[in-house]
Amino acid sequence: MNDASAHAPTRAERRSARLNDPRFDRFRSTTARRRLVIAMAVMIALEGFVLALSGLLGGGPVLVVAASAGVLVLLVGFVLCLGTLKVSTRGVEELGPDQLDERQLQVRGVVYAQAYKIGSGLLVALLAAIVLWSMFVGTNPPSTVVTAVLLVSFHLTIVLPTLVAAWHERV
Repeated sequence: MNDASAHAPTRAERRSARLNDPRFDRFRSTTARRRLVIAMAVMIALEGFVLALSGLLGGGPVLVVAASAGVLVLLVGFVLCLGTLKVSTRGVEELGPDQLDERQLQVRGVVYAQAYKIGSGLLVALLAAIVLWSMFVGTNPPSTVVTAVLLVSFHLTIVLPTLVAAWHERV
């Protein structure tokens, strides 16, 4: 074994180096991170709205193609914004404990706790909305609305720790 291969960085070390790259410092200010969080939230909401609306309007072929194209554009924006958010937080919510310092570990604990509380609150609100819909409308919500809600819930579950970390003052 030569010296180069003996000291080759691990996958986690390479990921940490990418997330700490100084070229992305412009995204690390509180203002920039919060703007990214708002952009991500708007994209997620628009994605759900487009899906639900396309189903509620009848779902003709032209509307389905337009809605699919809109969702595809939003998904591309979603992926780019999520990557930028992860860089802006230096991966505090995803890197292993051996890649973080003590302060980052403390921030991550707070972030996870806050994300859990927010996620639980959103789940309760979603279940309450479904029950209220059933009570006052007398039927279950349309399948397109349910699909949109499930997709939005899925995306929020994936990104909520990153959103909370980006919004946090001390990241």
